[in-house]
Amino acid sequence: MNPAKVDRSNVVQFTDLPNVGRATAMDLKLLGYEKPSQLGGQCAYAMYDKLCDMTGVRHDPCVIDVFLSITRFVDGEPARAWWKFTAERQDLRSSSVSTVIGESIFPGSCWGILCRRNWIVTFCRWRNFYGS
Repeated sequence: MNPAKVDRSNVVQFTDLPNVGRATAMDLKLLGYEKPSQLGGQCAYAMYDKLCDMTGVRHDPCVIDVFLSITRFVDGEPARAWWKFTAERQDLRSSSVSTVIGESIFPGSCWGILCRRNWIVTFCRWRNFYGS
């Protein structure tokens, strides 16, 4: 749904969320979510990684932006267009392991992703996807 049209009090199904259409709603169901409220506190980067694993396809990275927009909305932030999250994702992608959490703690191709509130939530395989 267009973020400008979202009414937080009427969010019942996935397509009531900002930036979510039928395809994204199906992806969320594939990931095991049954209702929008279950997206609160979830890590968009981990959701993306799991979706790629489950489908065997590297999805467009803007899917992360959509996941960021909906998880943040469910956590109480205002509805925003998915592309408002692109710079955040790109900034994180360009960060090195050593600046995120320390190369010596998590060596190899694992890249620590810090999700909201500075939690170390998941270790996504972005470096494999982007060849860096």
